[in-house]
Amino acid sequence: MESAIGTIIQRGKVKLRVLTNGAYGERIEKITEYLDIPCVVHNKKFYQLLKEKGFVIYPGKLTGLDAFRIGNIGHVFPEDMLRLLTVIKESIFW
Repeated sequence: MESAIGTIIQRGKVKLRVLTNGAYGERIEKITEYLDIPCVVHNKKFYQLLKEKGFVIYPGKLTGLDAFRIGNIGHVFPEDMLRLLTVIKESIFW
């Protein structure tokens, strides 16, 4: 799915807002895939499984809703994001 910065993808009560940009404000190509994962929020086992595979996510709040964030520092390529999505799919245990 191709999405622009600020796009909101929603399924039921779960929303994903695409918030990506490149270094020095340059726009980068984005790859997004919607995963229907409503019970992932604040799930410590899920967080630990991702961490063991090299990814760290953080709990957060969005206007009173539980959420989590995935951010990056450094040079991230489409292959890195595809690997993250694969790891998320492999780590879903419910």
